[in-house]
Amino acid sequence: MAEEVDDDQPGIARSIADLDADDPVQLVIKIEERLRPAKSNYPDFDVAFKYYTAIKRACTLMGVDFDVPEPESRGQSEARNLIELTKMEIEIKQIDLLAAKMKASETVALDENWRARIHSYLAHIRPVVERAQIDVGLRDSILQKLNLLAAEVDRTRTRVRAAGDLLIELCGIAGAAANELRPVVSLTEKIVGAFLRLQSYHVPQLALPAPDDFDLNPPPDDPPPDHPAEA
Repeated sequence: MAEEVDDDQPGIARSIADLDADDPVQLVIKIEERLRPAKSNYPDFDVAFKYYTAIKRACTLMGVDFDVPEPESRGQSEARNLIELTKMEIEIKQIDLLAAKMKASETVALDENWRARIHSYLAHIRPVVERAQIDVGLRDSILQKLNLLAAEVDRTRTRVRAAGDLLIELCGIAGAAANELRPVVSLTEKIVGAFLRLQSYHVPQLALPAPDDFDLNPPPDDPPPDHPAEA
């Protein structure tokens, strides 16, 4: 985990102001790395309390939870316990941050412009699927995945797999039905492709490019209600 440094090492406190992190949890972790006392100072309660107070203050200012209570006495055992509990609190945040990064790698954050564009695609796909000459069970399965994708689009982060599952279901259709559903397969491929490109576009949600920039242009006009889509 964090590298242990001497609490009295010159320049450590001054260098904290030079730290740079966009995420408050990451910044707290970096601060703790700079301030963690060496093991030789563990019995010293003043060193332990100074470390604890600084990390608690950093968490408070950054809006990060810190659940280590202040000790009621000032002995050597309390000093060691205070340091270990503070270290554990930060190490838990490191694990949580890693888990969040893993989860984020499987999802994309959409703004309202993107959500509206995806929903316009789904609104175009749905009636074509409902009219397609396919088995009822297969149609229901496709519509279920379509509904799941629609729900995902409205979440804080959208799972890319939801679009991939819909595409796999559509691509598994063979024969005349495959030709009939070819237009919606093409639209679904565009959604998946845009999501995959968006995954590697590391910018804040408010700075997302327009869907058109990722080849997710407005869908074609909906087919007439009483006529199947043309291949």
